[in-house]
Amino acid sequence: MTITVADIVNNLPDSSTPHTLGGRSRFTVTNQGSVVTIINSRNRSLVLTDEFVSSVCNRYDNLPIHQRLMASQYGDPRWPETPNRVFSAYAARIIDNIRMQGSARLG
Repeated sequence: MTITVADIVNNLPDSSTPHTLGGRSRFTVTNQGSVVTIINSRNRSLVLTDEFVSSVCNRYDNLPIHQRLMASQYGDPRWPETPNRVFSAYAARIIDNIRMQGSARLG
């Protein structure tokens, strides 16, 4: 099942600060209307699109379970076709939360 931006909107509070996949830091996810934005610790941001989320979701689904929460699986060199080397791992964290906890909130 592919997750869409609408699924994220429906499962996300207005703002949250979940842990990264590695668990050593946090990032911010904002939900304003139908716009979901990821902001990392360097204050760089990305507005999520269905295409981006679908690509990361497909990667997540095709990885062995024990590799889904490894940030290194979402960038070069393990995923040369990654849609974004910086933000794909953050999106994977959001996808994992929605998949594993249903409608539980992040953060």
